Amino acid sequence: FLKQLEKYLPTSEELKILADYKNENNDLQYSEQYFCTIGDIKRLKQRLKTLLFKANYKETVEETDKAFVEVRNACNHVRHSMRFKKMLELILTIGNYMNSSAKTYEPVHGFDISFLPKLHSTKANDGRRSLLHFIAQAIEDKHRDLLSFSDEFYLLADGVSKINVLELQKQPQEINRELKNAREELAIAKENDEPIEGDRFAEAIEEFIIRADDDVARLEQLDREMTHAYQNLCDFLAIDPKNYSLTEFFTDLKLFCTFFSTCLQEIRVWREQAARAAKTTNIQLYVEKRIQEIPDDKLQICRRPWSRIEDLIEKRKKNCGLTPPTIPYKRRSQS
Repeated sequence: FLKQLEKYLPTSEELKILADYKNENNDLQYSEQYFCTIGDIKRLKQRLKTLLFKANYKETVEETDKAFVEVRNACNHVRHSMRFKKMLELILTIGNYMNSSAKTYEPVHGFDISFLPKLHSTKANDGRRSLLHFIAQAIEDKHRDLLSFSDEFYLLADGVSKINVLELQKQPQEINRELKNAREELAIAKENDEPIEGDRFAEAIEEFIIRADDDVARLEQLDREMTHAYQNLCDFLAIDPKNYSLTEFFTDLKLFCTFFSTCLQEIRVWREQAARAAKTTNIQLYVEKRIQEIPDDKLQICRRPWSRIEDLIEKRKKNCGLTPPTIPYKRRSQS
């Protein structure tokens, strides 16, 4: 209601025109009568903005609080996750192993964390498998505790990657700015020498501002905690937060989880296809081997009934050899 009221609020000039018809209130439409009544309120537009801010305040603070906590907890979780550390160690080990055959090979002791999603696009010579496929295969074979990596980090990274951290950090300042405007309106309302009967604006806003100050202090503290948590993560991963934002990191982590799950599924499909092909080959080899083990004379006996049947079918086609011979009938002579 407040938003619609602010949107369609008459301008100062329109309110002045309506004021001239105040004594002829009965001749005006209901909407015009309403605006004539509220037109006596000083700084009406500024008051409406303050009341609208107050109406949306609780939802804004709750969403901001939740976002700060989610990002802070996500940074701390990644920083202290043993599974995340082990995955990085395995990637580094496999990368060094695959590059060890190069003449100019020198082992590396770290890699740019933004390279994680690019592992899927680094293809092998066959053009089918990527470096991430080899990593996923090694995990399936020897490091099965990492199979649930995507289950642990995908939802976490997906949630944080959707948060605009720069806009989030502006929220406490934006709330402070609105509170400053509310304090100014409160001071003006208190200094009004001609208060309107029933005007409770000052009372409502003063109580609201007292509570809001505590909320802003808490949001500013959460902002500091979130920034500190990401800085710790950057120190651990040797990241410069100025060149690699928090949102970029969690977006790359989300992509890596997606590609890792895809590689695991493809490896399992390829394994099943290879198993079916091997089974078919083994059956064919077994049949051929068994046939070779049958003696020639028995093999011929096995084939004779089929040869006889074919012979009968051929004769039937020619209509010969199937009708029994006709025996001439002799009559007895009568004596």
